[in-house]
Amino acid sequence: MTPAGEKDAARSVAIEKVAYGKSPIGHIIYPGPAASDADAAREEAMLRSLRANPESCLWIQAVDEDRVAQGEHGMVSFAMGYLWESTPQRPPKRVWGAGSNPEACELFFGSMDDKWFERMGNKPHFFKLISAPPDLKLLHTDPAYQRRGAGSMLLQHFADEADKHGLESYLESSDEGRPLYEKFGYETVDVLVTDFSKWGGPANFENCLMLRKPKPASQ
Repeated sequence: MTPAGEKDAARSVAIEKVAYGKSPIGHIIYPGPAASDADAAREEAMLRSLRANPESCLWIQAVDEDRVAQGEHGMVSFAMGYLWESTPQRPPKRVWGAGSNPEACELFFGSMDDKWFERMGNKPHFFKLISAPPDLKLLHTDPAYQRRGAGSMLLQHFADEADKHGLESYLESSDEGRPLYEKFGYETVDVLVTDFSKWGGPANFENCLMLRKPKPASQ
């Protein structure tokens, strides 16, 4: 596990595309067509997030040394989170890019923002949101390297950081991803249910809203 920086943004975007390509609501949230510069725009959104909060925004990556030895970018897993040591600001209303379904995006991601701020907006905490650009707070692993512990290593680092600062941690997860987060002490405190039937999708699409209490220093 190593810190990631601006030079790693393009590789993160490349992993994200293949890692989230099979989402059951992907075709509803982003029906397309994608802009020709969609990857560059997504990379720039990530960089804006990092530059806007350089002290709070944390980027980390798992690196495969064999890839490095072959002259490839070594990143196989990437995570981004925010360490809010003071009260966070409410996120501004989002502007959805080309190829998106703005109504569906606002219904889903806007509700995520509301739920997060309602629960955590008045106190310091560690925040990792499973979301999508332009609000990139995420964890994703190259499918070729999944189930090898890369994502778990990054989650452990974030858990250790939260414990060091004595902060609660908050994130959002699909039901499929929930068991992984439970291994690191997260508990489901609410469920966001979104109705995508208007666009031919599921009527009760669920996302778990999860909270982790910091461990005492002695544990």
